[in-house]
Amino acid sequence: MFGSGNEEIARSLRSIERQLGALLNHLGVDANEQVDDEVLSLVRSGQKIAAIKRHRELTGAGLRDAKIYVESL
Repeated sequence: MFGSGNEEIARSLRSIERQLGALLNHLGVDANEQVDDEVLSLVRSGQKIAAIKRHRELTGAGLRDAKIYVESL
């Protein structure tokens, strides 16, 4: 399915993300809103590590990106 190299994998993942976003949009689901609400709730209750973990579960973000996102809240 995938060709060789990281660039090919990255292109394929971006395509899948676009397709998933279009599907969610078609269904009327705002995935970002759900992420923000859940993660923000954890941050407000002082559960920073849980918030980082949940953000990663919901978005597939890496540890560094999730940490930066949570700290920005």
